[in-house]
Formats: sequence, C-alpha cells, structure tokens
Amino acid sequence: MNRFACLGCALLFLGGSAQAIQAAFVNGDLVILTTSDNTSTSADAITLNDYPYNPLTGTFGTTPTSHVLTGLTLPGLNDHDGMLRVTTNGNDLVFGGYQAAVGTPTVIASSATRAIGLVDSNWNLTTTPITGYSGVALRSVVSTDGQHFWTGGDQGTDGGQYYINASGPATQTQITANDARANQIVDGQLWGFSSSNAGTEIGSGLPTSAAAATIAMNSPFVKSDAVFLDLNHDGTSDTAYSTDGKNLLGKWNFDGTNWNLTGQWTGTKADINNINSLEAFVFNGKIELLAATQQGQLFQFTDANGISPNFDPAFLANTAPTPFLSMPSESFRGMAITVPEPASVALLALAIPCLLGFRRWRSR
Repeated sequence: MNRFACLGCALLFLGGSAQAIQAAFVNGDLVILTTSDNTSTSADAITLNDYPYNPLTGTFGTTPTSHVLTGLTLPGLNDHDGMLRVTTNGNDLVFGGYQAAVGTPTVIASSATRAIGLVDSNWNLTTTPITGYSGVALRSVVSTDGQHFWTGGDQGTDGGQYYINASGPATQTQITANDARANQIVDGQLWGFSSSNAGTEIGSGLPTSAAAATIAMNSPFVKSDAVFLDLNHDGTSDTAYSTDGKNLLGKWNFDGTNWNLTGQWTGTKADINNINSLEAFVFNGKIELLAATQQGQLFQFTDANGISPNFDPAFLANTAPTPFLSMPSESFRGMAITVPEPASVALLALAIPCLLGFRRWRSR
C-alpha cells in the first residue's frame, strides 16, 4: 500500500480532511516556488503555489492555492537558484533568497543581503540573514529542523557551501568553496550538485566545519538537481534521478558501494528545456518523476521499471513530452512534496489497521 492511499483511508476513518487535522500543509501536496518573470535579472516577488494531490489517480491538480511571500525576492531569470526543500523533520520548507526590493536591478550582482527563508506549515515566512555570497548567487538551502542549515551557491572565497547554526546566536561557517547548484540531505549525508563537481558527498554526515567533497556521481546527466528513493525499504537510498539543468535526465542505482548511471534520457529542447528541479514519488508500484522548468512548465513522467536499472521503454521513447501544467510567463524554481507534521501522524495513528501498510518511500 502506498503512503497516499494509506493517508486517504485514514482520513475516511477520521471523518475529516487533511486541512482539519494538520494545519495548512497537506500530506502529498506539491509546492512550487514561482516567480512571475522568467526573463529579467531584476528582483521579483516569490509565490509558493500549493497543488493538491489526488491519491486515486497519482496526479496533481492544476489550480493551486497561492501564498505570496514578502521579505525575500529572487531574480526573474533563474541562475539555478530558488531551490525548495522540506526540512528532514517534515515541519517546514526552506530556500534561499535576497533581502532586496522588487525591481532591484541585477539582484545577484548587487550587495543585497542574502537570507534563508523558512516557511512553516501555516505559510508564515521567517528569514535568517547571512553574510556570505556577496555578489554571487545563493542557490539552495537544506535543514534538519529549521535551526541548522546548509547552504549552497556560486563558488568562491565568499561562496560555496556554509553551515549556519541559528539555534542561538547565529554562527556561519564555510564548509567548502565549491560551486553548488543544489544541496540535498540523503540518508543523513550532505550532498551538493553542480556543473563543475557533478554529485558530491560533502564531508561525513552533516559537516559543521571545513570538509572535503568526494565525487559520487560524475556525468553530464547530473549537474543541477537530483532526487533519491529507497525502493526496497531498507533505510538506504537505492535509486536516484538527476538532471543537467537543461534537457537531460539520468537514472542511477546504488550497488552498495557506488552510484552507477544506468539510464539516460534526452528530451527535445524545443519541448523541455531548462529543468530547474526534480521530485519523485511512488504510485501503484511505479515511480512518478516530476520535472519543473524555467519556462513555467511541469512534466510528470512514469517509470514502470522502478528499482530496475534503466528507464522503461515508454519513458525513453517520450522525448517530446507534453507538460500537464504550463505557465509560460512565469518561472518554476524549486519544488517539494509536503509531509505530515508529528501531531498529524499521531492523529492518523488512530487508523491503525490502515496504517499497517505505511512505509517511508523517499530519502530526504
């Protein structure tokens, strides 16, 4: 039984809606961080668009609930920034942005303060200013609990990757000076992805001081973002999907020691290009892969091969996909699938017979 079917059964048991029992985050919804412009380097307003998940069809609605954020901006023309992540405890969404007024020209090159954005389950934004990335892009943020953050951005003496501890008086420590388009926490390990270093493991676990970067995925098919899955439910990710930030998708399998590129997909640039972000979930035993682009397009691919090495034939043949969601004047940056809060899980546990089939399906 997949987790979404389980959630639906539990809600029927409780006789209520997800909104009624777990604040504003709805388990399984897709949240896309969006700017209204995709051509200008000036600062633009940020909106979080929440698309409802349909557990009966394994698809998302096309009419979102929109939450306009004030206090942070991003350039309209993306620099692989605006990545959106769920904290590993599932309580909040995090991303990086600029404390600059809408319309500030060439905001990345400006001296505007960079800041971490934290959005709670009621869509309230709080910011943590940081001192790094002056004149360069802050691209992604990951966090365990909304207090401890790892950031990634343009390389350089003032860029790279930092650890920020905001649990007391805020401290900031540079971990590496390496370029990072996207950071991830995978099975308790910090990863960074970039065009120069591909997929790298940063230090051991979640480093809080200077650490070495070890290349774990090296291919033109991994330069911008990746999503990891634990398909055999043993607590360790075994399958991953990656993108080059343009029109390439890669599939990877972990053999217990190394990550191996086992599938390669090339889309037609006229139909799919400038992929910013990936997400994935399991529905009816098949992997549903989501790809969001700078041109405001969202694609959903089905890989029926699951843990098997390559993409399935139908996936490989679909090189000119049709987006199921298109907003061409806007830019889709990062995206994340929300998860329930601890209090919600406690309430859902009332439906024990249904929840016996629940399994954590994704590594964060």
